[in-house]
Amino acid sequence: MTQSSSLAIDEQSGNDWARRRRLGQPLGRYVLGTLLGAGGAASVYMARLDGPQGFERVVAIKLIHEHLLTDRDFIAMFLDEANLACRLQHPNIVHCYELCQDEQHLYLAMEYLHGQPLSRVYQRALEWRQPLPYGLVAWIGARAADALGYAHELRDDAGKPFGIVHRDVSPDNLFITYDGQVKLLDFGIARAAGRRSQTNLGQLKGKFRYMAPEYAMGLEFDASLDIFALGATLYEAALGVPAFGGDEQVALRKIVAGELTDPHEIRPDFPVPLWKILRQSLAVAPEARPRPASQLARSLDGAAGLTQAQGRALLASAMRRLFPDELGAESSEIAELRRLSRAPEEPTAQGHVVSRVTRERSRSTAAAFGWMAGLALAGGGVAVWASTTSPGAVSAPVVAVKAVDPSPTVELGIEVTPAGIPGLEVRIDGALTPATAPLRHVPRGSQPVLVKIEAPGYVGSELKVVPDRDRVVGVTLTPVSRAAAASGKRVRAAASPAPPPSGVIRRYPF
Repeated sequence: MTQSSSLAIDEQSGNDWARRRRLGQPLGRYVLGTLLGAGGAASVYMARLDGPQGFERVVAIKLIHEHLLTDRDFIAMFLDEANLACRLQHPNIVHCYELCQDEQHLYLAMEYLHGQPLSRVYQRALEWRQPLPYGLVAWIGARAADALGYAHELRDDAGKPFGIVHRDVSPDNLFITYDGQVKLLDFGIARAAGRRSQTNLGQLKGKFRYMAPEYAMGLEFDASLDIFALGATLYEAALGVPAFGGDEQVALRKIVAGELTDPHEIRPDFPVPLWKILRQSLAVAPEARPRPASQLARSLDGAAGLTQAQGRALLASAMRRLFPDELGAESSEIAELRRLSRAPEEPTAQGHVVSRVTRERSRSTAAAFGWMAGLALAGGGVAVWASTTSPGAVSAPVVAVKAVDPSPTVELGIEVTPAGIPGLEVRIDGALTPATAPLRHVPRGSQPVLVKIEAPGYVGSELKVVPDRDRVVGVTLTPVSRAAAASGKRVRAAASPAPPPSGVIRRYPF
């Protein structure tokens, strides 16, 4: 082994250790999984909630950093966020389950989101030269507008409006799940009645490119601020460029002056009805923007021309096509968390049933177990065995893992766009598969198999796929030119390398 390759492995092992160092540790009635992301205020972990009779739920735990637990201003802000988040119950808003606190921890249990932020979705689509369809962008916007309409109109138990304004709608805070759901994230800086920590007028929070003119100038604002931000978000998702580009000063000048490029200068096929909606949403004057947000949702649904079922199915198909590697990696981490064996259960003081977690004998033993776990997890499945505690031991939770042989075969599916091409032929590892359902079981391994796709009137495509796990690969065929079609020559496209996995996904506010 060369020195450079040794260093690369050490670096990767360190990253893996950081993501997995709490794997299997208890936190209240939860068992922690891998680290999903971290910021200056908190870390977010995948976690499992255990209950009686084999009940379990995969959640996300937002765990506040220990050094902030004595910061009263921060704690007041976090409690405001948690109380507001737990009041918001809408299918297009990330769900908050409970706020928990003990002597050493403060954390929020939230819905686990299996997918990607909209910012990553449209970027990946552009990288693969498969821009998101305009109708799909409008449908995504309609679901976000539904969520904003619900939040804007939310009332307390006495019927008094909360007056919620999100203030941070952006492509990073719209999340797309792999099964085609749209989720609005991060009400952490939202303005609402009753919050103990409020932002003073003139103190700007949020992202400048999506900031309404009145907010940027420190003037009074209302819920139309979110309409503007959503319009800027959809403009960027549809075209791949910001509505107001440049650095902060340039972007703010354009926002205040209403300098907005006609999308037809970028993409001549941009639909007029959608441009009309976005232009109104990005009006400089708040009263000129469509309102309420529920009305904007209906307008966007009209421009999309999709039913709820059609929109979700189309979005799910696009996500599977754009993120095959990420989908497989996340699914593996969820399966790993679910496979962790449960020790004998014991009730907590609150009556909840949780699993016991073993303790390590010494720091050197923990290091050895961590090294063994890293080797075992690289091989596939996992199982857990226990370690006992000796007097004077360092009591840090640890889980030791051993390998379980994975399935000897994997499912390899091919999703061809456009669908239903007459005469389509798909060959996986040399075997012709049904064009209507191109799926084949192939031996699991690290050596790639060859996939060939051919159809009359289209450029043929070849690609190599590593059958290391179940996956669906999306392939878009391009019509051949008239000259090539007339000559009768077969044209084949060069295989383009798949983009690398995006790494840790920022799916929750930190």
